[in-house]
Amino acid sequence: MRERRFAASVAISASPAEVFAFISDHRHVPEVLEGVERWQPLGVATGLGARFEVIMTVFGFPLHQVLVIDLWDPPSEIGWVSEGGAIGQHGGWILRPTAQGAEVSLEIGFRAPDALSNSAIGRLIEGAVRGRLERALARLREALEASATSSEPGP
Repeated sequence: MRERRFAASVAISASPAEVFAFISDHRHVPEVLEGVERWQPLGVATGLGARFEVIMTVFGFPLHQVLVIDLWDPPSEIGWVSEGGAIGQHGGWILRPTAQGAEVSLEIGFRAPDALSNSAIGRLIEGAVRGRLERALARLREALEASATSSEPGP
């Protein structure tokens, strides 16, 4: 099996702690990540070892996985790895402070059978993953910056 890795970053006008609080709440996942049909905690919902039942639709096909949080370093990083599933994956959020807020990176790696990786379908999947990363970061920025604007005191 061949591993494919993707990463994207965005600057957000929110502190790493604010971003971490938002992304660590599983209820926000469908808000920022397209294709999520289910992201349900299997027990504890936060922290190292938290497990989630995940169903994502890719090209009309549901992918079922259990994701486990294997890195939890507030307010800097959250990482996960899949347990089983047809396509193994891992990924994470990396948050770094900037003068204007935070630089937020989202990284995903997945292992697919070589026959799939080397096919036209594999190339379509790679394009979909890359696009979803970029759109997830844009939605995250919109959600956090809209929240900050709505909570500022008026004139």
